[in-house]
Parts: sequence; structure tokens; C-alpha cells
Amino acid sequence: MNHHTGQGPSPTLQRWTDRQRTRWNTLHPQQQHLLTTIGITPDFTSATYPAPDNRRNA
Repeated sequence: MNHHTGQGPSPTLQRWTDRQRTRWNTLHPQQQHLLTTIGITPDFTSATYPAPDNRRNA
């Protein structure tokens, strides 16, 4: 939410943010770091980005 206007993000900014989150695996690691720094994190529930495999190798 914009602290000056009390409104949410613009639709254009929201679409851009959604694209970054759902296409996380196509971003350069430095881009991922910068986005994470400003609070944008990957969307692991997206069909375009498989969930991390947390199984341990036996």
C-alpha cells in the first residue's frame, strides 16, 4: 500500500511483480537477490516454477 495515497500498487506494477515471482527461475541470481531485498519473493506455488525438492539423498 502506498503510504502517501493509501492506495494499493498500480495494476501495471502488480502485473510486473507477479511476472517476476512466477518466472523466478529465469532470473539471474543477482536479480533474484535484488528482488528479495525489496520483499519480492518467488511464487513456489506456480505451475511455472516447481516446488523445491526437500528430500534427502539416502
